[in-house]
Amino acid sequence: MKRDYIIFMKQEFHIMEDDAGSTALKVLRRRYITLSLGALEKLFRKKEVKKNGKRIQKIEILRRGDILTVFSLPENIQTGREERRVFCPPYKTLEILFEDEGILAINKPSGIAVHGGSGESYGIIDMVKQQWKTAHLCHRLDKETSGVLLVAKQGETLRKLLASLQEQEWEKKYCCLVFGKMKEKKGTINLALERQSHGEKMKVGRGKKAITHYEVEKEFAETSFLRVLLETGRTHQIRCHFTAIDHPLVLDRQHGDFQKNRTFRTMHGLRRLFLHAEYLTFSHPESGKEIALHAPLPADLVNALSRLS
Repeated sequence: MKRDYIIFMKQEFHIMEDDAGSTALKVLRRRYITLSLGALEKLFRKKEVKKNGKRIQKIEILRRGDILTVFSLPENIQTGREERRVFCPPYKTLEILFEDEGILAINKPSGIAVHGGSGESYGIIDMVKQQWKTAHLCHRLDKETSGVLLVAKQGETLRKLLASLQEQEWEKKYCCLVFGKMKEKKGTINLALERQSHGEKMKVGRGKKAITHYEVEKEFAETSFLRVLLETGRTHQIRCHFTAIDHPLVLDRQHGDFQKNRTFRTMHGLRRLFLHAEYLTFSHPESGKEIALHAPLPADLVNALSRLS
């Protein structure tokens, strides 16, 4: 008689800024959306979840830089794992901004998620892990956001980079297009952000400190092109902050204005969120040398600005 066997595996990942402060169970619920709550709780009961090598309870609060290891996961937990192995393109098809023995900096294109799963056949990190199995993302960009993305090829490099991020030694600059004209041509948005219990929506006005600095670069009839400097790096921070002050980002489908987005898309032809991670500056964890990375504005966003002009 033919039998079907379930192959189990383990996964290890580092806790990033947007998961810090959440319980272990909440982090796993966000990561493994195809597993039921009961299945996740069973992993904790059977002591299949470890933090920094030690077994933990589901209610334990995680901190940035913690290493979470989960055992006894079904092999297809990331939805389409086998298909990703076949169809996932090599990382060299991406534009490489910087690379050495420990660090890889990519000019991430819009339309590719940083992680596979949740309906995505593969993500940026899946492409990189074909070459370096120990690679980890140092931070994240939304699927529609383009620009500088930093990857550590090994765990020790990641720990050092996250430590420098903790000390706010990174400088992250973005550019975006928002609806309306800003009252102040240069200013700061200081509104706390908290992740809601369901989905990726963020609640404004409570939670963790979130600070965004901006400067108006150019104004058009109904939109403004901004340069943005992040003092903190919360989930959807730029998108939530500008929506909170009634200047949502152009084509932000989750936090933005549906009617304005539809009109803009029809008139100007842009099909994705106008948000780009333009600059990232940090100290190299080994040499101490300052690394300044620049990802030029991609052609679709340049064309949109040209049509507005």
